[in-house]
Amino acid sequence: DGFIELSDATGHTNSTDVSEVSGIYAVYTLTVPNGVYTLRVNHPKFGFVTEQNNISESSVLTVTAPSRLYTLSGAVVAGGAAVSDAWVTIAGFPRGTQGTIYLGDFTDQSGIFSMDVPDGIYTLRADKDGYLSPSERAYEIKGSAFSDITLVLTSAPRIISGTVQLSGTGMSNVFVDADNGGGGYNVT
Repeated sequence: DGFIELSDATGHTNSTDVSEVSGIYAVYTLTVPNGVYTLRVNHPKFGFVTEQNNISESSVLTVTAPSRLYTLSGAVVAGGAAVSDAWVTIAGFPRGTQGTIYLGDFTDQSGIFSMDVPDGIYTLRADKDGYLSPSERAYEIKGSAFSDITLVLTSAPRIISGTVQLSGTGMSNVFVDADNGGGGYNVT
């Protein structure tokens, strides 16, 4: 799941997210011309992992991302009932890395969500068309799972309509985020 990038001094970049499994490791291979490069490694669950300078074309490197993931899970409800197909977003800063990660997933038919993240501080937000989302709240993962989260949505019977355009052309598959001024959100 990693993304490996090599850049030379002129800004030319070679990159890959394709790996082969070798034991417990994911092995990434890039073939580049002779030169000196900067290596950047990113991972969707760990964010920015490392940057190393002065890498030659014949270098063989081992980079280790944080190894422990902990489950951040809970339920999305409205009016005491489970909300299925709500989009839950996790954003935050894994400890020991320099980047922000963004993960998201839909709740199941029972309104349950579950995502794995490394130690860090994360905000959660749940969204579903027709509901007002609560303000984002921070959760700290520190060496164990966090599983008793309940995100409460409120029915939002009002309708906002319009067209999203870019340079006069109607856009599809876009998110529209409405804020009620009191910390609640609705995304459609």
